[in-house]
Amino acid sequence: MAETGGEQWSTAISASDRGPLVTIAAGLMLVAMVLFLGFRLTIRWPWAKLIGWDDWATMLGSLFACGQSIAVFVAIDRGLGVHRSDLSVEQSMEAWHALYASDVISIVALTGSKLAVSLLLLRLSTYKQHIYAARVITGLIITWGARADVRGAWIGLGALSILLEVALFVLPCFLVWNLKMKLSAKITVIVGFAFRIPASGLALARVLAVVKMLSAEDGQVDIDFTWDYVLPTIYTSVEMHYSLMAATIPCMHLFLRQFSTGKCGLTRPLLEPELTKDSQVIWVQPMSNYTGP
Repeated sequence: MAETGGEQWSTAISASDRGPLVTIAAGLMLVAMVLFLGFRLTIRWPWAKLIGWDDWATMLGSLFACGQSIAVFVAIDRGLGVHRSDLSVEQSMEAWHALYASDVISIVALTGSKLAVSLLLLRLSTYKQHIYAARVITGLIITWGARADVRGAWIGLGALSILLEVALFVLPCFLVWNLKMKLSAKITVIVGFAFRIPASGLALARVLAVVKMLSAEDGQVDIDFTWDYVLPTIYTSVEMHYSLMAATIPCMHLFLRQFSTGKCGLTRPLLEPELTKDSQVIWVQPMSNYTGP
C-alpha cells in the first residue's frame, strides 16, 4: 500500500496490471444480476402457476452468466490484464482458452436474456399480428445464439445483437399502439422495455472496442491479447448481466397492470395469484378494445 497525505491508496490496479478492473466490474454485475433473478422468482410465486417460458429463459441465461463470470475470473487469474510478454506460454494459452469460453458463454447468456423478453411479449399477445411478430423475433434470437461458436463473425454478431435489441424495444410499442388505454399507461409499458436500450449502447461499445483492438494489431504477429482484451471483456460482462436484469423489469406489477388496463393477454392469476389460487388459465381475457385491423 502506498501512503499519501495520511491516506492509503490501493496499488492493486497499476499501469502494468488492469486485471482488478475486470474483477470489480464482473463481480459487481454478477451480484446485481443474482439479486434481480431472486426478485423475479419472488414475484412469480407460486412458481407452479406463474412460471412461464420467459422465466425459464431468464434462469437459463443467468446460469450461463454465472459460468461466464467464472471463466472471466479464471482468465484474470491466468494473466488477463497484464502484458503477454510478462506471462509464460502456458499462462497465455490458459488465459486465451478462458477468454474464448467466456465469449461463447456470454452469447448463450445474452440469448437467454433476449428470449426472456420475446417470450414475455409472446405471453402477453393475443392477436395474430403480435404473436407472429414475437415468434419471428424469437426465431431470429435463437438463430443468433446458435452462431455463438463462430468467433470470426463476432463483430457481425454484435451488430445483429444491437438490431435485435432495437426490435425488442419496438415490438412492445407496436403491441400497445392500438390499445384503447391512457397515454400514461402506454408510456409506462414502453418505459419498462426501454430499460433495454442501454444494452444496445453496451453492445455497440463492445463492438467498437474489438474493432479498435483488431485495427491496432493489424499486421502484428504477436498479439498482446491479455492486455488489449480488457475493455471488450468488461463491456461483455456488463452488457450480459445488465441485459438479464433489464429482462426482469417489465415483469414488475407496475408494468403488467398497464397491460391489464388495455385488455391485453393477462388475467388476475398473473397479477394477483393470491386471489385466484385455483386458476390454471393464463390467456382468457381478449383484447376487446383493440382497434387494429
